Amino acid sequence: MRGLKSVQLLLEHGSIKKALKSIGLNKKPSNEEIKFFWLKLCEERYKYDFEFFAATCQKLVIKETGEIKPFIFNLCQRDFHANVVLPKLVAGEEILAEILKAKQQGFSTYVEALFNYIQTIHKENWNSVICGQVRDTAVNIRAMYKTMLDEMPPIKGVKMTMRGFESAQNIQYVPERGCRIILGFAGEPENLRSHNFKLVHLSEEAFYPDTDNNNPKKIEGTLNSSRSHGAFCAFIRESTANGVGGFFYDQWQKAKAGATAFTAHFSAWYNSESKEIAFDGGYYQHNGKKKKGSTEDFIETMNDYEINLWKNNKRCTLENLNWYRLELATSPSIEIMRQENPSDDIEAFQNSGIPAFNHELVRRLYDECCAPVEVGEFVSDCAPEIAFVDTKRRSEVLKNIRFVPDAELAEIAEKGDADTRRRKLLNKIQIWEQPDKEQRIENRYIVVFDPQKGQSDGADYGVIKVLDRYWRMYGEGTNVVAMFYGHKNMYVTIWIAAQLAKYYNDALLVVESNTYDSNNNQVDFNEYIFETIKDHYDNLYKYKTSDKSKNNQTTHYGFPMLRETKSAIISNYNQILDNLRKVSWAYGERDRATVDEALTYECKKNGGWGAIAGKHDDRIMATMIGLYIDYQMELPRKAERIDMSKIKKERTAW
Repeated sequence: MRGLKSVQLLLEHGSIKKALKSIGLNKKPSNEEIKFFWLKLCEERYKYDFEFFAATCQKLVIKETGEIKPFIFNLCQRDFHANVVLPKLVAGEEILAEILKAKQQGFSTYVEALFNYIQTIHKENWNSVICGQVRDTAVNIRAMYKTMLDEMPPIKGVKMTMRGFESAQNIQYVPERGCRIILGFAGEPENLRSHNFKLVHLSEEAFYPDTDNNNPKKIEGTLNSSRSHGAFCAFIRESTANGVGGFFYDQWQKAKAGATAFTAHFSAWYNSESKEIAFDGGYYQHNGKKKKGSTEDFIETMNDYEINLWKNNKRCTLENLNWYRLELATSPSIEIMRQENPSDDIEAFQNSGIPAFNHELVRRLYDECCAPVEVGEFVSDCAPEIAFVDTKRRSEVLKNIRFVPDAELAEIAEKGDADTRRRKLLNKIQIWEQPDKEQRIENRYIVVFDPQKGQSDGADYGVIKVLDRYWRMYGEGTNVVAMFYGHKNMYVTIWIAAQLAKYYNDALLVVESNTYDSNNNQVDFNEYIFETIKDHYDNLYKYKTSDKSKNNQTTHYGFPMLRETKSAIISNYNQILDNLRKVSWAYGERDRATVDEALTYECKKNGGWGAIAGKHDDRIMATMIGLYIDYQMELPRKAERIDMSKIKKERTAW
């Protein structure tokens, strides 16, 4: 806008009156001349500033009072506008967005106001579609659009109107701009064919029917066959969550991971200005009843969940939490409350089972999470890939191991987006702390390998976690110091695990011994370890079983993942988390994705344990195994120094 002559005049002279005088109006400018200048300036500004256009030209019916007032963005709308829409408008790119939100935050209002802005100011013959889960939803949204037009002042002297389009009941028409506003219903996808859409709004998509003949995928397929791409085009999905699974859930996960062109935008409940209750000499208790008391009294009654929200989210105020207590006390269940008023996207998609861990305590682990200091690969006398096929060279894999860091990958780990990090860090070693080569401490490091199950894109990943038990000598927790996360062949990855164990001062190597191959056949790693790894690396985790009939014991290598042992590692992890009620941290988890997996790990309806649908549990499983072994082992201790002179004398005597 700075290039406009009217703007330059204002910047130069500081007022409309002085600007008008500078262009030859020696007499005092009249009010009409000043208003005309201002009107033309505003009409130019509309092209660049949707928020200004909304505040000055668009009006809405306020639900609470029924009044018609100018559309002023609320905090939720302003966030979405600034972070998602505005950059696309400035860049001249298509707006592709996936909005996961709390209820009643005004996103449907914003999207239709955006479409109205584009159709009024920027584009003629630019058709839009409003699709709702039921007919009434779409009709109400279009009624809001009509109110905007009815209350809008003339734009460049033209008053906008809306009227029916021929005999079609689901199409309205703005003749002054040649734009059609089309209604779509989730139950009638075929009605959306044969239109040239530029702007698509899918409202509450998570609640669309999902059958073989009628589902969101089919609806979007119909829309995509009839829409255009480019500047001032938009495709926006917005919805509250509706449980785990389904099309909207899947699309959200992909957008969040950066796997699609859509931008994922989450809006927490506490971003809503309306979701707060001021303190007026009293506050709400957890049962929803009001009690006299001060703000300090309220703080004293806060539970772990409330404390976590307040400390870790700058926008979450005490007034928000006061509102939340009353709302939760009147909600049918805490699951429904958190689905409709989520604090994060994991909370929004409620699990079908029972969470394995206390989420408030798990979230505290994020405090220790950070990007690895170094990212890279090992080199040695023989690469693991070669040792896998050339059995004669296996002894060379653990000789002259050197870590080769990649500075570019370390920068990606720190600053890259989620999708880039996921792709670039796959099959790489991430290090937070290098092994301590100065102190000789026994029982210090544990290396845990949870083998991958197949190598397809949807298969689980192989995870190696390195734990440092140093601070356990002083009554504190263990730290995660390194990790490998990849999709290599598991018979190759086992050698990388051995390299990590060797590199970290001959650490105890623990391998989950019960796993599955790509054909879902159970594989017992015990035999392979026994036949290969143990001949080259001997500090392996092992256990014994007794056969009373034969009166003998059998040694087994690896950690057996059975129903009993899985329950044991989960119980141990819960006990470690419970320590957070007494101390500031339980163990040092550096990998954020591991904490994410802990939040989506659950007890299934059949009594089993695992990740919720569409999620992985590889990282958290490796971590739980390691921490379980950690608490079964003797504490680390400084190794006694060997008096070499004494040994020399003894040898001389021999």
